[in-house]
Amino acid sequence: MIDLFQKTILAGLGASLVTSEKILSGLSHLVQRGVMTTEEAQKIADNIIKESRMEYDSAKHQMDEAFEQYMQKANLVTKSQFEQALKRIDALEQRLAASSEPSDQPKSTS
Repeated sequence: MIDLFQKTILAGLGASLVTSEKILSGLSHLVQRGVMTTEEAQKIADNIIKESRMEYDSAKHQMDEAFEQYMQKANLVTKSQFEQALKRIDALEQRLAASSEPSDQPKSTS
């Protein structure tokens, strides 16, 4: 669990720190030496960013699932469950108040 958390944090930091310009500046010396073209360097930079985002999304998804499982095991109420319960309570209170109001019509005595 801690490994997954650490992986998510590092992937997020990597995604935010790695920009196309930084990657291209790292590849620029290869372009200057003629090892690759500018277009090839751009493609490599785009692929690195794409893979970084995919890794981040995957780690985030795994972290979300792990956290959801933890919350279920901890037997805690989620915010949406709490809000749903409040709505049900409000509806029941309104029904109770409506049923306890005195009626305008006289009761028949038989």
